[in-house]
Amino acid sequence: MRTGAGAPAEAVALARIRSATMGGRVAKNAAYLMLSIIVGKGLSLLAVVVVARRLTPDQFAVFAFAQSFPLLFMILADFGIDGLMVREIAVRRDGARDYIGRLIPLKAALVLASGAITIAALAASGLEKEKIAVAVVFTAYTLGRSVVTFLIAVFRAFEEMGYVTVSTVVEYAMACALMWAALSAGDGALKAALLYLAALGVALAVMAALLVSRVGFPKPTVDMPLWKASLAMSFPLAVGTAATIMVANAGVVIMEFLGREAAEIAAFKVCAVSINVIAQIQNAFAWAAYPVVSRLYASESDALDRSYELMFKAVALVGLPFSVGGIVLARPLLSTIFGEGYSWADSCLMILFASTIFTNFASFFGVFFIAIHRQKDGSLLHALSAAASVALCFALIPPYGAVGAAAAVACGNVLYIVTLRVFVLRKHHRFSGWGFYAKIAPALAALAAAAFAARDMSLFVSIPAGGIAYAAVLLLTKPWTKEDAEFIRRAISGFAKG
Repeated sequence: MRTGAGAPAEAVALARIRSATMGGRVAKNAAYLMLSIIVGKGLSLLAVVVVARRLTPDQFAVFAFAQSFPLLFMILADFGIDGLMVREIAVRRDGARDYIGRLIPLKAALVLASGAITIAALAASGLEKEKIAVAVVFTAYTLGRSVVTFLIAVFRAFEEMGYVTVSTVVEYAMACALMWAALSAGDGALKAALLYLAALGVALAVMAALLVSRVGFPKPTVDMPLWKASLAMSFPLAVGTAATIMVANAGVVIMEFLGREAAEIAAFKVCAVSINVIAQIQNAFAWAAYPVVSRLYASESDALDRSYELMFKAVALVGLPFSVGGIVLARPLLSTIFGEGYSWADSCLMILFASTIFTNFASFFGVFFIAIHRQKDGSLLHALSAAASVALCFALIPPYGAVGAAAAVACGNVLYIVTLRVFVLRKHHRFSGWGFYAKIAPALAALAAAAFAARDMSLFVSIPAGGIAYAAVLLLTKPWTKEDAEFIRRAISGFAKG
């Protein structure tokens, strides 16, 4: 039963209870995913830091290009199957093993086709043999990563995010350990790529074992009707995935083929990697909520809209301080983490951090439009924004280099978020955003002032200073309502009991 404006009071109360229960599940799942992000992505960033510091800028530019190039051809390997599987299993959990078994041959065929196309593109690229060799290794890595995310999707559907955490931490802990122990100053990009592939092999074995222990051994089965239906439903998701990958990686690839200097490519890569860690924090929250939102769409519209409001506020409260703090501390972040040789790219990092004011909502909006079955509209907007970003890359990189690439990426991302909010999700946004932002603004200003005042000190001083200032002012302005606070209390209680 779906509740509306004229629903009985009992039905509305039931919707609120279910919304609160949803909050408890999301809090628990988000906690596990946040752990995987903080630990896993922290280790991932550390691995890239080791690579950037131990390779020369020329070799790191090779590494950056080879890592980005295969991703441009991964639309076939993913094709939205993972997101579709989460939704379908979350709604109908019975028969999950059989459903997975029928999708495995389709996934295998997509992965093999994607790999063949990528290798053919590399062979026709005319690039140096070293770059092609490193890109081939990263092609194998990217295809294997696609298989891992396919396996992870099962646990996301069951809302068992602890397994997702295990996979992420295992892979990136191995990658970090291998980079630290086996990569020496003066080594090449090929060795770094092979170490990444070895770490992925461990994560793949772990996830396959966990899947079998959870649902049993899926029996691969040919099911052409299911494959056709799945491809038809997942095509919009594939377009959205391709758009995301294109915006994130086209800059590096286009800079390479336009003949930009290795130092510029390397600098843009370290900036993009830094931003990706921040983006994954919001991604964890969104994927934690996705299975629950999918079920709410089928039952309680009031709870769905209320959940949208609370998730929107939570993303803003958590994401905006990272955006503002990143803008203020861009130079010390680069010099401290990657070395003084990259500090000149602070303007590039500032542009990317500024764009996260909007892209903080990307993952949340993305899983929401899938859950409410508006993936065609959302993916179309995503594709248009990606096309705009690529066009801007070709226009801005020749005169401005890495800064132009950052501006192109930022414009594409902002365009996507704004159009998605206006044309797809507007009817679910039933609360006043201006009043909410007016109460956050003083806290963000306090964060910026404190971080700026301490910017010449260690990051261990400037970052906590900004965080404390933000939290202190936030407690005074209180941008949340009493109902929000009660919802959060119930969510935390539900997490504790879970």
